[in-house]
Amino acid sequence: IETVRRQRLSVPAVSATALTTLAFHLKLLALLHPSKLVIDAVFHAHRFEWVQAGRYFFAQTMPDGVQFPYAIALYVFALPWAAFTSDHVLLLRVVVCAVEAFAGLLLYPMIVRTWGDRIAGVLAVLLFSFLPLGFIVVGNANMTNAFGRSAALVAVAASVCWSLSGRRAVAEFIGLTVLVSVALLSHVSTLAL
Repeated sequence: IETVRRQRLSVPAVSATALTTLAFHLKLLALLHPSKLVIDAVFHAHRFEWVQAGRYFFAQTMPDGVQFPYAIALYVFALPWAAFTSDHVLLLRVVVCAVEAFAGLLLYPMIVRTWGDRIAGVLAVLLFSFLPLGFIVVGNANMTNAFGRSAALVAVAASVCWSLSGRRAVAEFIGLTVLVSVALLSHVSTLAL
């Protein structure tokens, strides 16, 4: 990050990054433990394999028999990394946790930009990273929901941190449109987010 920005990060920014990295590793240790139940992770792995095979439209049936199109943004997003492993449960868990960590880390620049409070930014990252709700959602293998929450947070962070004015306004608007589209194509609950 320092190389790209060509300036050193502040101590709070480094702290937020370190907390995010620690939480990411702890979540992966718990999720990849041999005694961790698979729950619905195999369901998502099968859906990922469908998308990998070129089947981009499939429906989910609700308990009352109503069917609606299933959101596939997680599976499309994970496609490039499928070359690294044939274990699709592992792949989806790592991708979801990585995107969640990235989204949580974006709370820091959002808060610093809006309030100018670096300590509040670090605390927001700490709470986001270590409160158990995120782990429970991923732990129960509701991966599209977790990915959708993270994608929505990335879209909100972009809308807060990007100026959408000046020479880069068109590019930022297109980027924001793509991010919102990915979020909306991630899970049906993302619309509420």
